[in-house]
Formats: sequence, structure tokens, C-alpha cells
Amino acid sequence: MKKYIPIEEIPFYRNLLNKLREFDAKKTEIDDLASDLLDERACVLEYETSIHYEWCKALLSLEITAKYNKDVLHLFRESECELLLAVIKHNWLISEIFGCDDSIEKSLITVLAYGDRVLIVHDEFIKIENTARGKFCFYKHDSIME
Repeated sequence: MKKYIPIEEIPFYRNLLNKLREFDAKKTEIDDLASDLLDERACVLEYETSIHYEWCKALLSLEITAKYNKDVLHLFRESECELLLAVIKHNWLISEIFGCDDSIEKSLITVLAYGDRVLIVHDEFIKIENTARGKFCFYKHDSIME
């Protein structure tokens, strides 16, 4: 009859498992530090702009992940965060602007392109000017999945 040897008793696998545990511990530590740094930066941006913390954190999260073009994200920061303040004033949701929710199919950040200019922010739509596409509107209901 064959004797079962636990994987932890085989030196090669024991070393491998120990290295994986060390890696997981370091990754968790790095993730915690990154989260703390993001929170700190969001607090600073909130203080500097008087924009609610959740909005600041969402914007900074997108900047860090580099998921979107930095020039597009810059639209939300220029002129002392004028665009960000306007969408908040007109009761847009974070998910409608930044797409931070699975129920949102299309967000403003996915529609904007390099060189776009936001002309009007309204309660129901945002009017955008693009050199290639001309003027067009992003409507609140465009972001809702049906």
C-alpha cells in the first residue's frame, strides 16, 4: 500500500508554498499602502477643491489605473475642477460620469476623447464638442443599462 505524503513534507513544495505565503503577505502590505495613499490623496484633493471625498477618490482611482487617456481625465481637473463641480451641481452620479458601477453600460468618461470640450452641463445631458464628430450630447439615460 502506498503511503500518502502531505505536500508540505516534500522540501521543494514546502519551499514553494513558503515563498507564495511571503509573496501574498507582501502583496497585501503593498495593497494596503496603495489604498492608504489613495485615501490620503483624495483627502487632499477634497480639501483643496471642496469636492466630496467619494468623487475625489473615484477620479484619483482612474488616474492611477491609467485605464483612460490622461488628457481626458485632465478635463475634470482643469479650471479648478470646474467640470467636476458642474456635474456634481447637476446631480449626476459618480457611476454615470466615471462608470464605477456594473449597472452602468456607458459613462461620460468612455464617451470623451482627446481634444473634446464640454460646452454645457445640464441635469439631463452634457453637451460635448469634438473636432471629428462635431457637437453631440451625452444623456443621463444613455448610461443606464436596459
